[in-house]
Amino acid sequence: MFAAEVADRGARFRAVSPTELVDALSDEIAAAISFGLTDDLGATLPWAPRPHFADGDQPETMLARGLLGIAASGSILVSEPRHDRLRIFLARRLILLLPAAGIVAGVRDAAPVLRGLAAAGRFATFVTGPSRTSDIEQISIIGAHGPGDLAVFVVEDWRPDGG
Repeated sequence: MFAAEVADRGARFRAVSPTELVDALSDEIAAAISFGLTDDLGATLPWAPRPHFADGDQPETMLARGLLGIAASGSILVSEPRHDRLRIFLARRLILLLPAAGIVAGVRDAAPVLRGLAAAGRFATFVTGPSRTSDIEQISIIGAHGPGDLAVFVVEDWRPDGG
């Protein structure tokens, strides 16, 4: 259900094992003009490709961790510190890695995680497909308010927190 919902919202979906993830990310990042990696994900995946973009610049492609996936809507919950949050939403392409065990049925199932983030003073955002908007004439524009391209990798048997 989650895979179909992600695809219905215009994102690319791929389920991978931890060993397949390295090649899958290499393929995805190969065409990137510039590439960034959130601090949280960089600490979790020490083998991940190192970011390549100049200080002060915005990377074209950003790689980040999803905390939860909502099966009913294909949404992915992300929570990053301010500097990474800005890079995620200013990037043209966003690649989210999500542990398969992090997929829940609906938003109500995400409530404990959302409460924990709020108690820790962290922002949380649900990402549902590439950014899209329409003007008054209903002309759809993709990428106007966030990434215009979204890839979601669900990683089987991945425990990013070591648990």
